[in-house]
Amino acid sequence: MDDSSATYEKQQLLQEADASMAELQVDIEKRRDDNLAVIQEARDSLLRSLDERVRMLTEKVHEEAEGSLGLIKERREKFTSLSSKLEQAVSGNSDEQITEINKQFTELQCGVVRRIFKTSEVSLSQLDSVTSSIQSLGELTCLLLPRIELSKCSVEEINVPKGKNSSFTITLRDGEGRVLGGCAGNIKVTVVASGKGKIQVHEAVSIEETASGYYVVKYTPKSIATYQVTIKVDDEQFPGSPFAVQPFWRDYSQLGKDVKIASGFNFPWGMVCGPSNEIIVTVPHKLQIIDQELKPLKEYGSEGSGQGQFRSPAGVALYSTSNATVLAVSDCRNNRIQKFSYSDTAITPIAVIGKKGDKDLEFNLPRGLTFTSDGNIIVCDSDNHRIQVVSRSNKFIRSFGSKGSDAGQFNEPYDVAVRADEIVVADRLNHRVQCFTMVGKFVKVLGIADNQFPRGVFITADQSIIITAGSGGSEKIVVVKEGEKLVAYGKKGREAGEFNLPMGITMDNEGRVVVADHWNKRIVVLT
Repeated sequence: MDDSSATYEKQQLLQEADASMAELQVDIEKRRDDNLAVIQEARDSLLRSLDERVRMLTEKVHEEAEGSLGLIKERREKFTSLSSKLEQAVSGNSDEQITEINKQFTELQCGVVRRIFKTSEVSLSQLDSVTSSIQSLGELTCLLLPRIELSKCSVEEINVPKGKNSSFTITLRDGEGRVLGGCAGNIKVTVVASGKGKIQVHEAVSIEETASGYYVVKYTPKSIATYQVTIKVDDEQFPGSPFAVQPFWRDYSQLGKDVKIASGFNFPWGMVCGPSNEIIVTVPHKLQIIDQELKPLKEYGSEGSGQGQFRSPAGVALYSTSNATVLAVSDCRNNRIQKFSYSDTAITPIAVIGKKGDKDLEFNLPRGLTFTSDGNIIVCDSDNHRIQVVSRSNKFIRSFGSKGSDAGQFNEPYDVAVRADEIVVADRLNHRVQCFTMVGKFVKVLGIADNQFPRGVFITADQSIIITAGSGGSEKIVVVKEGEKLVAYGKKGREAGEFNLPMGITMDNEGRVVVADHWNKRIVVLT
């Protein structure tokens, strides 16, 4: 091939390349124009919809219009700004910017979907539904209304009668204190009941807007317990939440109206209600677990000094977290505390605390014990005449008390419970019940009669104190509320309503008082 032919071929190739480039340029410009047209159409449609919503709110809101319109315009400006940025990105052929702006558009659309469908998960069908009907914007009221200001919101006093439909009202307001409607989907409420030992029971909750901005929360408590009510708005904690709620459930003057008795227990001592409403009872050298009908479920333990063995176990308590339930038992004549992992299917030893002695973490016939709200164990170190507090990690925290009859001293402390921020101790041979701060500072002696030889103490969900006490012919159950005796029930004997050395006491999830009737070798349930 000569030079002229080669030159001609190169010119042809260059012309073809120029033609292809020209076609490509035309195609790029066409696509850009098409994209700009689509963007312009979408933007215009959105702006028309927002303008229409502004007009509708102007007619409907009246006094609230000025504040609402300001925020609507703010939202509109955000959409307009994104549209402008997208237009610039398309013009500059910046794929990275286009992707980022599209992501922001999608996030705004997903926020709308969450408001409309009241869900935290957004499906493609929901997103398409909102996108295709965005011109109406009739469902976007909550998105366009002023932001919820939690400091301006309120909740009325919560009352929890057992077994009845319970409710309370939440009011949502904006920063100006104006009541906000249409935002029920922003509210999340959990109601958790926890009895002695922090056994948690979740209750079903419904939320309904009965008037603009007023949201009624309804639930039906099924157990007797302290309730923790947690309220969140847009995933933020409501002021004061979680709320500790005490139920108002029974008239103690009717205690013992119905009596149920289960015999065949060998000197029952301590007891606690489990997560499935079972009762765990300490008897010589083992634990017995019975159901709410007082029928035996299983036994655990044997006589001995090995881990999982007992010699005269006395006090028993439960503590639950979201991951596990821990059972603590005062192994009285082994002079130690044992801890177990507890479930409906298994009891597994996890720790042994202490030995005989009078130093820190040493015990002399430990009896009653209980858990604090953070999982520490408070132990009646009975024959050392003191209280010891042991941490969740089985370390010594503190002890308080000494032998004597002065305020803050003990003569064989027998049982212990926690009421709000007080430690309540049955001081058996001093014939009294003493109250202390959580760090062991003496507060008061409960000034009531019928305190002879108090042996068991239990705090109900409404903060009443139930005591087992008495000797000779005066064996009884005493209920105290705010320092005043409400009722003293029982006498010595073997018939219904009679006791012979009542010891441990608890309350099941139905609000029934359960008593270990020691010398009568039976369990008594009082309704």
